[in-house]
Order: sequence, then C-alpha cells, then structure tokens
Amino acid sequence: MFSDLGDSMTACRYDERRLGGPGLQTWGTRRERRFAWKTGTRRVAWANSFARVISSQTSREGSGRANLITFFNTYPYLGGCLVILLLALAALAVSGAHRRPMLLSGLLSAPYGFASIAFVPDYWQPVRIAEFGAGPEDLVFSFSNGCLVWFCAVRFTRSRFSMRLHPIRLIARFLACTLAGIAVAVPLWLVGCKPMIAVLCAMPLLGVALLLMRRSYVSIALAGAVGFTALYTVVFVGILQLWPRFIDQWTTEQLCGLSLLGVPVEEIAWSLGFGAVWPLMMAYAFDLDAPSARSPLR
Repeated sequence: MFSDLGDSMTACRYDERRLGGPGLQTWGTRRERRFAWKTGTRRVAWANSFARVISSQTSREGSGRANLITFFNTYPYLGGCLVILLLALAALAVSGAHRRPMLLSGLLSAPYGFASIAFVPDYWQPVRIAEFGAGPEDLVFSFSNGCLVWFCAVRFTRSRFSMRLHPIRLIARFLACTLAGIAVAVPLWLVGCKPMIAVLCAMPLLGVALLLMRRSYVSIALAGAVGFTALYTVVFVGILQLWPRFIDQWTTEQLCGLSLLGVPVEEIAWSLGFGAVWPLMMAYAFDLDAPSARSPLR
C-alpha cells in the first residue's frame, strides 16, 4: 500500500524547474494528471488517518497501563490478594487427589474474612475497593490461604490419609472448632488484648486440643506450619517488591517493631499458627483416618 502511495505522491509532486512556478509535472493528459492528483490526495488522507488511528491506539494502551499501575498502587491489598489467589488456583490445578478437600478448605476459610472487622483499624487500615464491614479482598485472602495451607499440609508429608466426608458431621465439627476459637479469642480481645495477640493465644490452645483427640495428625500440623509459613513469607516479600507502600497499611503502634525481610513478626507468627491449626481443623472436620502407607487420600 505504501509503495503505491509513494508512486502517486511522486506523480503529483510539483515541478517548479520546468513550469517556472508551482504546478503539476507536465506529463500525460490533463485528465490523467487530475486523476493522479485526486488519487494521491486520497491516499495521503488515508495514510494520515491510519497513522492517527495507530497513534491513538498506542496512546490509549500506554494510558491503560499507566492507569492499571496507578490503580494497584492505590489498592495494593487487592493486588496482593490477586497474587495469592493465582497461587491458590495453580495449586488447585496440580493437586490431583487433594483437590476436593483443598477446595473445601478454601471455601470454609472464606467466611473468616469477616474477622477483619476486629482488626481494622486497630491492627491495620487496608485500602479496599468496597466496604461492607469487611471487604472483597478479605474474602479472597481467606479463601486463598485456606486452599494453600491444606496444599502445604498434605503435599509435603509422606503420610497418606483416607477421608470419609459426611456433610452434617463436617459442618458440626467445623462449627465446634470455630466456636471454641471464638470462646478464647473474643474475651481476650474484649478485656483489652490486641486483636492479633488474642488470635495468637487462641490458635495454639485449639491446636493442642485437636492433637489430644487425634495424635496421628501431628505430621499434618508440622507440614502445614513449616510449608505455609515459608510460602506466606516469600509471597509477602514479593508483594513488598511490587508495592513498597503495602506495609504502610499496618498500624505501627500495634506492632512490636520486629520484622524479617520487611515482614512484621506478627504476620509470621500468624502464618505459623494458621499453618499448624487450620489443617488440624480441616482434618478433624473431614474425618481423616490415621496415616497408612497404602491408603491414598481420596
């Protein structure tokens, strides 16, 4: 197209040397010269229009990228939750026989996102895209962590478990564990304990109670604690690299001031407790059998 355009423009160029002034080159008939002029003008107009469209599209793409960067800089909590969600979806894709309990673990963990009501603004003050007591980010965060902690707990242990899901028993045991945790954490919070301290006190008590009932779950608790803490810390550091001001959402006065690679020690302690206790809750709710070398998790 552009070669034809160049030929037409050449045919329509001015020849001041031969005509002594502005005018078309004296070749061909008047009709041919007029046709060449009109054709060249139209092609030039088309080329200019095409160039404007490309320039406008490039400008819009650049503006779109800038707007996206600005959006996630404004809502880093959302960006971090999406990163964790992508990891959870990837883990679900490769979990094989563990996929169903892993998904159930995430779904049961999602409502815990409403517990953020107790943490805002005392512990931290996240910027969220919507507010309804909690926020959509809180639900995504809790769902993703519920999936990932179960993945870590059963993927990195050599013990094999058989599972019998009974819906009524599952719900009853899950609610019993939840209410037991609330019975410890809420009174501590009401008498003046910091919300994170109250949670960190409730988790080990619940974990010990579950292990006393099912000692065969020790390997799940250890694998979950180590695996999830390592994963959570690495992801947190990665989020800080993407959005350095992500850490500004925490209430400094509520933190002890210690950190590891920029991650507050309170967050590491929470990931350690959650990684150990949540798989115990799920194993108890799922009614996992004692480990066996032959029975796969199904």
